[in-house]
Amino acid sequence: MKCKDIERNLILYYYDEIEPLAKAELKVHLESCDNCMSSWERLKDTLDAAKVKEPDLPDSFWQRYRSEVYEKIEGKKSFSPFKMPRFAPAAVMALILFFAVFGGIKLYESKQDEVFISKNYELIKNLEVLEDVEILQHLEEIEAQGEI
Repeated sequence: MKCKDIERNLILYYYDEIEPLAKAELKVHLESCDNCMSSWERLKDTLDAAKVKEPDLPDSFWQRYRSEVYEKIEGKKSFSPFKMPRFAPAAVMALILFFAVFGGIKLYESKQDEVFISKNYELIKNLEVLEDVEILQHLEEIEAQGEI
């Protein structure tokens, strides 16, 4: 084996996930190559230092944990392609608010128009008559200009 091959296999060697024949070759190479042995020792020290000891938890913790996991699994609803995303209720509320505000404004404006018309109905009804009267008052001026 070449040194490059050894360095690629050191991690497998550390976790004992290497083929038995390759493992034997690697051991022989490490004994004869100081550079590879140095790499192996650095890797081993680093990985040993990175190991984290699992905490010792009582059986009651694992029983409670297992029951909570099963509850979540059993309580989980089946997949629905029509399931609304989490933001959907907020979006619906925003749309309702939008239409309520602008609909309210339009309703208010139409009510104001109705109030104006009802208060000024007589004036609006007689508006055409007033326009006709104005034309009659200025009839002489219009005839003088030769427009009729």
